[in-house]
Amino acid sequence: MLGINTAPGRFEAGERGLGAVPGRARDFLATVDQSIDYCRLSGATAIHVMAGNVAQADRARGRAVFADNLRIAAAKAAMYRITLCWNP
Repeated sequence: MLGINTAPGRFEAGERGLGAVPGRARDFLATVDQSIDYCRLSGATAIHVMAGNVAQADRARGRAVFADNLRIAAAKAAMYRITLCWNP
């Protein structure tokens, strides 16, 4: 196994990640911690960070939230030499 995805959140509710979703930083960082644990246990070396669905009206704010969340997630992942990947 090379990599895994962060958890999507509540998939049944249409969530497809939490990284860029305003107000969900705590939940997103919990999925990052979980993903790091899975990587460490499985030997995976990369995490695909799922940004999630953000309404068109909130896209600018979502980009800023995602950038802030990625900075924190990258610092956590770097401690274990895990690479983060995402789709712009």
